[in-house]
Amino acid sequence: TKDDFDIIRHMMPCYFAIPLSIAGFGTAMKLASSWTNSFRAARLDDTTIIVPDAWYQVCATIAAIFYIIFGVLFSIRLFKYPNKVRTEWVCPQRSPSFGAITITLMLIAFLMYDQIRDEPEEGPHKTARI
Repeated sequence: TKDDFDIIRHMMPCYFAIPLSIAGFGTAMKLASSWTNSFRAARLDDTTIIVPDAWYQVCATIAAIFYIIFGVLFSIRLFKYPNKVRTEWVCPQRSPSFGAITITLMLIAFLMYDQIRDEPEEGPHKTARI
């Protein structure tokens, strides 16, 4: 209601679906960009649409901004209202939303992997630094 407007108290894990959807759209844009040309080199023809790299980079940035904002708000809520978070964790309708938090982080890491590396790492273990 209008009288009960509290951003932190009403922050729920299902709100992480917003940056998840933006990151998912950015992943589709990354797969449609020149990033995948080496995978589909034999199938490039006049009908192949290559989107600019800036499209997925913008999606990754917007998703990361939303993720950070929601992460800060949910962290505050976790410390301020731990019983509400515990109730959502055990609720069979709301608890699947907690998975969106980690899935969004993985998608953002995938999108930003090429931009974060300053120099190629040596060895078999190449990881994105966030």
